[in-house]
Amino acid sequence: MEPLIEKYELFFNNSGFEDDESICLKVPFKKITLIVTPCFGYCPNYEVTLYCNGTANYDGGLYAKLHGQFRGEFNLIEFGKLCYFIEKYNITGLNEAYSVNRTDDTSTILEITDNEENLFRIEDYGNNGPIELWTVHQIIKAIIGDIFWSETKRIL
Repeated sequence: MEPLIEKYELFFNNSGFEDDESICLKVPFKKITLIVTPCFGYCPNYEVTLYCNGTANYDGGLYAKLHGQFRGEFNLIEFGKLCYFIEKYNITGLNEAYSVNRTDDTSTILEITDNEENLFRIEDYGNNGPIELWTVHQIIKAIIGDIFWSETKRIL
């Protein structure tokens, strides 16, 4: 088994890729989804999916920065680095759920689909999960913040 850093070397030295399909073959995950649920207040709720080919879908609900359905593209290097972090810190091996003892908070749900179509789902109610899980959430939020989104369906 090759060392993890060597496996992801081309993502860290910004090497070129033959095509988008070759990227999907080099990473263990085909898509990563972040779902933020509403709370009893003004918490934004949205769902975003990042695909290994550099495309993304966003569905923004109440209080989200973007309201409606959107599509965009992002840098494939960022997907590779996200996959590296997920694999290095064994995010798919974390507990399926974390929670706090209150009823007015939001859940942040991370869904990771590997190349064999296995789904890993971690629900974090009230941001009570480990710091590694929180870091994955923040990396995804940083990636989606850099995407130029095109609206595909407006929600009134």
